[in-house]
Amino acid sequence: MSYAINTEAIKKLRHEHQLTLAEVASAIGLTRADQYLRLENGQYQFKATELPALAHLYEVPIETFFIEY
Repeated sequence: MSYAINTEAIKKLRHEHQLTLAEVASAIGLTRADQYLRLENGQYQFKATELPALAHLYEVPIETFFIEY
């Protein structure tokens, strides 16, 4: 069983919470919105410390961010 980060679910949550890229970037410890955009688009991988911060921000279990393939 393998898992991948579900960037579409992460993007959907940001839109549902009506947060900007800059707001989410700041919440997970990044300094620029474009850094977060690259994560959300899958160009870079999220760090292990960023996913718990996202789960806390959106008040969802961390498992929300993973898909099984």
